[in-house]
Amino acid sequence: MTAKANIEMTERVTRRSLLQALTGAAAVACAGRSTRAATRPTLRLSTAFGPPIFSADGSGYFNRLIGEAAARIGYAVEIDAPPAERALVNANAGIVDGDGPRIHDLAEIGAYPNLMRVPLPLIFVDFVAFSRNSAIDVHGWSSLQPHNVGIVRGWKVLEQNITGTRSLVRTKTVALLFGLLRDNRIDVAVIDRLSGLATARAMDIADIRVSQEPLVRRPMYLHLHNRHASLVEPLAAALAAMKADGTFNQIETATLGAYLGDRPIGDGGR
Repeated sequence: MTAKANIEMTERVTRRSLLQALTGAAAVACAGRSTRAATRPTLRLSTAFGPPIFSADGSGYFNRLIGEAAARIGYAVEIDAPPAERALVNANAGIVDGDGPRIHDLAEIGAYPNLMRVPLPLIFVDFVAFSRNSAIDVHGWSSLQPHNVGIVRGWKVLEQNITGTRSLVRTKTVALLFGLLRDNRIDVAVIDRLSGLATARAMDIADIRVSQEPLVRRPMYLHLHNRHASLVEPLAAALAAMKADGTFNQIETATLGAYLGDRPIGDGGR
C-alpha cells in the first residue's frame, strides 16, 4: 500500500469513528431529553396523620390513595408528616403544595385563606376518647369537662369543641399524647380512632378503653395551595373515578382493614 493510500484509509477511519461518536452522543442527549419529558411533576404534601393513615414507607392509606389519584392526572406525590399545626401553616404559606386529610371548613376558620378544598372526601374520621379508667364514660363534648384531657395541637375540630375541662394539654404528636395517658398524666386522650388504636398497639398499652360512639364524625379532604387551583377539579374527578371503580375500597381494605372491623370509613355511612 502506497503512502497516499495509507493516508486516505486513515482519514476514512477517523471520519467514521468521529461520526459514530457524534451519533452516540446525540442518542444519549435525546434519551436524556426523553427521560426528562417523561418525568412527572411532583406534588409535595403534608399530613397530620401517622399510621395507619400515613406511613413514611408509603404503605399508608393516604399515601396510596392520593398517590393513585395524582398518578391518574400525571403527577407524582411526596408526603411529609410534620406536627399537625406546622403542617397547616406550611401548606397555607406555600412551603408545600397542600395538606390532608383535613376537615372541610379550613377556609372558614380564617387562618388558612390560601388553601382550597378538593371536593370529595378522602375518609370519614371518628374522633373518640381513649382512657385507662373504666369509670370514665365519655358520651359527648360536655362529658369531658370533669377530666384532665389531652389532644394533639393543630386538630381544629378538637380545639374548637373541647372547652371547660379540668385541664387541657396539647402535644405535638400522638405518641407524646399516649405517653401522657400511659403515665396517668391525663385522664382522657382525644384523637381519631384509627391513629389512637395504632398508637396504643405500637406502645403496647393493653388496658386502653375507647368510647363506642364518636364525639364527632367528620369527612376529611385534601386541601391544595391556591397556586394549584387548576388541579382541584382533575383530582376530584380522579378520586370520583377511583370510588366508582373500586380502588377506594381496595386501598381501604389493604391499609386499614386490621383496624376497621365492620366500620367502613370511606363513604360516611353507619
